[in-house]
Amino acid sequence: MTESPSWLLDGDIRCMTEMIPCSDRILLATDVYVPGGRASPGPTIVERTPYDRRNPELRAMASFFAGRGYNVVLQDTRGRGDSEGMFQHYIARPHEGEDGAALLDWIIGQPWSDGQVGTTGLSYTGANQQALAIMNHPALKSQVILDAGINYFRRCVREDGAFVFAQLGVYALNMALTSPQARNDPLLRARLDAVRARATDWYARAPWKAGDSPVSALPEYETWLLHAQDNPSENDTWRNPAMMLEPFIDAYPDIPKLLVTSWYGHHVWSTFLKLDAFRGHRSPTKALVGTWIHTSPYGDSRVSGDADFGPAASLNMNEIRLRWFDATLRGHGSDRVAQVPAVTYFVMGGGAGTRNPANRLDHGGRWAEAEADFRAALKL
Repeated sequence: MTESPSWLLDGDIRCMTEMIPCSDRILLATDVYVPGGRASPGPTIVERTPYDRRNPELRAMASFFAGRGYNVVLQDTRGRGDSEGMFQHYIARPHEGEDGAALLDWIIGQPWSDGQVGTTGLSYTGANQQALAIMNHPALKSQVILDAGINYFRRCVREDGAFVFAQLGVYALNMALTSPQARNDPLLRARLDAVRARATDWYARAPWKAGDSPVSALPEYETWLLHAQDNPSENDTWRNPAMMLEPFIDAYPDIPKLLVTSWYGHHVWSTFLKLDAFRGHRSPTKALVGTWIHTSPYGDSRVSGDADFGPAASLNMNEIRLRWFDATLRGHGSDRVAQVPAVTYFVMGGGAGTRNPANRLDHGGRWAEAEADFRAALKL
């Protein structure tokens, strides 16, 4: 393991970088944060991301948890950041489950690991948690899944079959712009920047064709963008655990799961379907529903669009995750977590209805809870 002194954080935390092999020998760039001064091995928090393992939000999360005695492992998914391989999005046969399992195999062999792993992440990094879960790795003990889907054909990438070209087109272009290829090839970056400058024209030209799409300059990205556009039937090409969890839901392990979403998120529908599907599990499965948009830092904002829901709407997701992992990986407050109602949700309204100094509507709101009859409580 290679020490990276420039990455040392405040306090006694060791920070190391490793290239972890997958089952097919592709190497994935991984940063490891281990708290010093601990007398015995401890649990590990994992996030696998296509959005740069060294982005400021993830570094802050690593510092937060390592400062509280957890190991933290952040990994670039294949084809992203400093990792080898090809980024396949959710289409065809992505390796997210297998790659996650290989990482857990490596973690439990380290002297600082007590064999317990909790995973976390938003959107794609929630979907790859789900793909990992159905691998049933014995080290996976707890999850916090932030706004991830259950069936991307029925919602998000397609809506009951209709291609959401603006959603995936924008996403594909943004991912291409932040790809290792664009980082290392100025000419490719210039071509993608030119597309971004005329993005409205490109979206008006949909549907796209091979060689004539927003990401034609990066053919491997164009492949999965056009695959999503050109496959309007819910066929086998969509059925992989990262893209479509539903066919695999019965394989999901009975472990504690906190499902976080928002009334304005991409995956509130999916979250309630998962909550239903996991009702038979003995381990606690809870849902938290706020008012945030689908972006990072998730849970932080008290506003959506022109509406201000007040300070109560803003949550510190690191604190939420800490309480969850303390209870499910360390046993601190586990009885209290088990007694929490199935759904904690934000009820919007009750504010003055006037414009505040930021020129947003004072909409207000409050938190409420619902137990097993949450469908009636939430009028679903």
